[in-house]
Amino acid sequence: VWPEGMLNAFMLRLEGMSGLPFLAAPTLLTALALGFALLVWPVDISRVRMRWAAAPILAAVAVLALSTTQSGFSSKQPRPESVRYEFDATTNQARWTTTDMGLGDWTGQFIPAGSERNRDVRYGVPGGPPTFSTLAPALALAAPTATLVDDRTGDAERAVQLSFASPRAAPVLEVKIDTATPIIAATLAGQILELSDYAPAREGRLWFYATGLAADGFTLELTLAGPGAIQVELTDMSDGLPAIPGAPAPTRPVNTMPSPGATWDGTLVRNTITIAGTQP
Repeated sequence: VWPEGMLNAFMLRLEGMSGLPFLAAPTLLTALALGFALLVWPVDISRVRMRWAAAPILAAVAVLALSTTQSGFSSKQPRPESVRYEFDATTNQARWTTTDMGLGDWTGQFIPAGSERNRDVRYGVPGGPPTFSTLAPALALAAPTATLVDDRTGDAERAVQLSFASPRAAPVLEVKIDTATPIIAATLAGQILELSDYAPAREGRLWFYATGLAADGFTLELTLAGPGAIQVELTDMSDGLPAIPGAPAPTRPVNTMPSPGATWDGTLVRNTITIAGTQP
């Protein structure tokens, strides 16, 4: 099972990044075989040597023809295509995004053909930064929350307890914390985090994903080197796209499938909260 799972993961990643079917791989190998055969072809060609040189070339041509006829996407070998709905509750703006290398029959239903590709993103990686995006209707989706439970200042240190939750009951929550002072210690849901080798903590930053969230969320306790504002950026993620009022539900073509990543055709809701700093 393990080798098969590894092969499937490799196939999905190759197809998701390149936009080409995995069956295109034999074509590349065939081209290499042809090139190798030409390199070993003797200058002084005799009939015997010609037979030896012709054999790999004919085999390569046969493989090339076979791989060409079987290459392409179909319902049995679907093309990975995914789109996400991202809503920023802080700015009340939304957009459709994709991390695919190009727009296809599925993503093209959300992002118009001919849309300019994000020049800052060189390769399309499943779960990576968006390669294409366009504005989307802003829906009133419940945003993830951060609540200040406790805030105490002692001898040159500040102890803060925060509570995080996803009103949408999203299975994944991304948490980014940026503080004005270094983070000395952190305890997540009762478990101490090892920060000695985590360089961002010395700059006042902490970034993690939480999965399998409880209905009432979870807590994070921070020990900071001093006072100052704390900025928390939360993004909860769930599978499936929201229904747009007044718009027909899009239909996924049978020759496509969701690309591998954090969500499959997911909904992301982002919220930024600033917690004021205490007086020293």
